[in-house]
Amino acid sequence: MTRKDYQLIADVLSKHIAHWDRAKEVMSEDRLKKQAAASAMTVRDIAWSFAGELGDTNPRFDRQRFLEACGAA
Repeated sequence: MTRKDYQLIADVLSKHIAHWDRAKEVMSEDRLKKQAAASAMTVRDIAWSFAGELGDTNPRFDRQRFLEACGAA
Protein backbone atom coordinates (compact mmCIF):
# COMPACT_ATOMS: atom_id res chain seq x y z
CA MET A 1 0.00 0.00 0.00
CA THR A 2 1.04 3.57 -0.55
CA ARG A 3 0.89 6.65 1.66
CA LYS A 4 -2.07 7.74 -0.47
CA ASP A 5 -3.93 4.54 0.46
CA TYR A 6 -3.20 5.04 4.16
CA GLN A 7 -4.39 8.63 3.92
CA LEU A 8 -7.63 7.54 2.24
CA ILE A 9 -8.37 5.10 5.07
CA ALA A 10 -7.52 7.74 7.70
CA ASP A 11 -9.74 10.30 5.96
CA VAL A 12 -12.74 7.96 5.94
CA LEU A 13 -12.32 7.04 9.60
CA SER A 14 -11.75 10.68 10.54
CA LYS A 15 -15.00 11.75 8.89
CA HIS A 16 -16.96 9.13 10.84
CA ILE A 17 -15.31 10.01 14.15
CA ALA A 18 -15.97 13.71 13.58
CA HIS A 19 -19.59 13.00 12.65
CA TRP A 20 -20.27 11.04 15.84
CA ASP A 21 -18.39 13.54 18.00
CA ARG A 22 -20.53 16.37 16.56
CA ALA A 23 -23.70 14.30 16.97
CA LYS A 24 -22.81 13.68 20.61
CA GLU A 25 -22.59 17.45 21.17
CA VAL A 26 -25.94 18.34 19.58
CA MET A 27 -28.08 15.48 20.85
CA SER A 28 -30.53 16.56 23.51
CA GLU A 29 -31.46 13.20 25.01
CA ASP A 30 -28.96 11.40 27.22
CA ARG A 31 -29.77 8.09 25.53
CA LEU A 32 -28.88 9.52 22.11
CA LYS A 33 -25.71 11.16 23.44
CA LYS A 34 -24.63 7.79 24.82
CA GLN A 35 -25.33 6.09 21.49
CA ALA A 36 -23.32 8.73 19.61
CA ALA A 37 -20.43 8.41 22.09
CA ALA A 38 -20.48 4.63 21.69
CA SER A 39 -20.46 4.97 17.90
CA ALA A 40 -17.49 7.35 18.03
CA MET A 41 -15.64 4.93 20.29
CA THR A 42 -16.38 2.04 17.94
CA VAL A 43 -14.86 3.93 15.00
CA ARG A 44 -11.83 4.82 17.16
CA ASP A 45 -11.44 1.13 18.00
CA ILE A 46 -11.56 0.32 14.29
CA ALA A 47 -8.87 2.95 13.63
CA TRP A 48 -6.66 1.36 16.30
CA SER A 49 -7.22 -2.07 14.71
CA PHE A 50 -6.27 -0.70 11.30
CA ALA A 51 -3.16 0.88 12.80
CA GLY A 52 -2.08 -2.44 14.26
CA GLU A 53 -2.73 -4.45 11.13
CA LEU A 54 -1.19 -1.91 8.76
CA GLY A 55 1.84 -1.62 11.01
CA ASP A 56 2.28 -5.38 10.91
CA THR A 57 2.35 -5.35 7.10
CA ASN A 58 4.75 -2.41 6.74
CA PRO A 59 7.63 -1.81 9.16
CA ARG A 60 7.85 1.83 8.06
CA PHE A 61 4.19 2.49 8.84
CA ASP A 62 3.83 5.16 11.53
CA ARG A 63 0.96 4.03 13.76
CA GLN A 64 0.86 7.24 15.80
CA ARG A 65 0.76 9.44 12.71
CA PHE A 66 -2.06 7.34 11.28
CA LEU A 67 -4.08 7.53 14.50
CA GLU A 68 -3.62 11.29 14.64
CA ALA A 69 -4.79 11.57 11.02
CA CYS A 70 -7.87 9.56 11.95
CA GLY A 71 -8.60 11.68 15.00
CA ALA A 72 -8.24 8.59 17.18
CA ALA A 73 -4.95 9.33 18.96
